[in-house]
Amino acid sequence: MRIVLKNPQQLPNEIEIDNTLHTLQQMLGGYIEIVRLPTNSDIAIIVNDSGKLIGLPPNLEYEGDILVGPVIFTGVDGEDLVSVTDVQVRQIYDYLKHNDYWLEVEDYVSR
Repeated sequence: MRIVLKNPQQLPNEIEIDNTLHTLQQMLGGYIEIVRLPTNSDIAIIVNDSGKLIGLPPNLEYEGDILVGPVIFTGVDGEDLVSVTDVQVRQIYDYLKHNDYWLEVEDYVSR
């Protein structure tokens, strides 16, 4: 599955992963929580469910809150997580430009 991975204080990367719960939990370091991108409900944002409790670093501003630790973006098809499309990748990068906790819009200019 093609995803966008965003680690704190780093620019995002597109990578391929196995589409399994185990892989997602391993990448995020525990149980996961899934929310939707505010600007496109066909994009899921996946985070560590206990990230704040275990002290993971801030990553993104989200709907008046802060998402911490690594963040995974995937596509959504009904109830299933699916690969992100090229259009969705552009939408994710646009969202990140304005909601990254650490990096500025200028850091994303070359992306």
